Amino acid sequence: MNNSFEHNKSCGFTLLELLVAMALMGLVAMALYSSMYIGTKAKQSCYTAVKPYRALNPALEFIRKDLTCALEPRGILAAQFQGNDLIGTGGDDADSLLFYCSTHIPSKNEIACDIIKTEYALEERQGWDELVLVRKRTINLLTPKTIEAEEEVICRDIRALDIKYYDGYDWLDSWDSTTQDNALPLAVEVAITLADAENTSTLKNQESAIGTTMKKTIFLSCAETRQ
Repeated sequence: MNNSFEHNKSCGFTLLELLVAMALMGLVAMALYSSMYIGTKAKQSCYTAVKPYRALNPALEFIRKDLTCALEPRGILAAQFQGNDLIGTGGDDADSLLFYCSTHIPSKNEIACDIIKTEYALEERQGWDELVLVRKRTINLLTPKTIEAEEEVICRDIRALDIKYYDGYDWLDSWDSTTQDNALPLAVEVAITLADAENTSTLKNQESAIGTTMKKTIFLSCAETRQ
């Protein structure tokens, strides 16, 4: 009987040992929780930092593809290239751009086909408390029927759109091919600024919001260097 009692007593844990083990488990759990918390916060911070650029990059890529295929405003199916320097209701840049492009980059002396009238502009849509960047495209320009432009919102929650044009010497705020010897600018710089979604809920307080700006310089393939 005493031998059995002594055997059972030697196989157990003392209260002090249990407390030490529980304390160690608590420390390990706290370390794991801290690691997971730091990792989650880092993920959220990276997502917050990258989110504006994920919205702006596709819009700039749309503009780049269209401008790369922009056609000279002379010759067969000639049409003007016009960029307007405008100011929005909040006092920020709200430029617009109208030009004609092909579905591919035409080679020298090639008659381009599939001409598309393309326009980029900022608009206030009814029921939307934000400015949006709209791309309007009109196809089949030779038809005698009136065709409505296809509209596509390529970026939302825009604060400003600033477009500049390089003539080989300076960057200009606007461009009108009818006053530029029917020529294209050598390059176009597009800067899009997003509104700060955390500080901006309506268009009324949008002018005080500080947003993210992303720029892209686009070289026009059909532009000719001026002598």
